[in-house]
Amino acid sequence: MSFDNTIKLLRKQDDVLVDVIQWLDEKNFSNTEIRSKVDVILNHSRRLHERSEMELTKIKLISPNYAYVKKGSQ
Repeated sequence: MSFDNTIKLLRKQDDVLVDVIQWLDEKNFSNTEIRSKVDVILNHSRRLHERSEMELTKIKLISPNYAYVKKGSQ
């Protein structure tokens, strides 16, 4: 089993949150609660992002199915 789609989904969600922040700022909603929440997830959760990346990397390294899929697809 590959986790490539999960990784793609998470990255796309992150990109959308960036777009939301930009839109909120353009529309002068910079001081709203939702803007603050999005900002916290995007910019102030570095440790959480790092741990998530480490988990995904670990899954890729220890998953026999992932290794098999990668070898078979080459």
